[in-house]
Amino acid sequence: MANRLGVRHVYSLGISSYDQYESGEELPGELEMYQRIPTNVKRLKNDECLLIIDDISDRGSTFLYARKYLENILGGNIITMSLVIKPETKHVPDYYHEEVPQDQWIIFPWEK
Repeated sequence: MANRLGVRHVYSLGISSYDQYESGEELPGELEMYQRIPTNVKRLKNDECLLIIDDISDRGSTFLYARKYLENILGGNIITMSLVIKPETKHVPDYYHEEVPQDQWIIFPWEK
């Protein structure tokens, strides 16, 4: 996709927002960034765009955390995108595929 869009630089952030308990159940927890972008990445110009993608905007905390982090170190025009959002999210992405009920638990194919 990056090649098709002409994007030359792709980075991944790792942010965990759920804690897994002994029962195997996942519940909201503290946000933890366990993977950052390289420190040698140059700041963006105001007219350059930065796209943040997440699979779901459930509570929106991960999006808000990532956005603040990336605004501080990279700047630029930040755009957000998600496959799924929930009605009570604190962050509605600029682009999303569908809205599902707040109490619906989503299991994506890559989580199986």
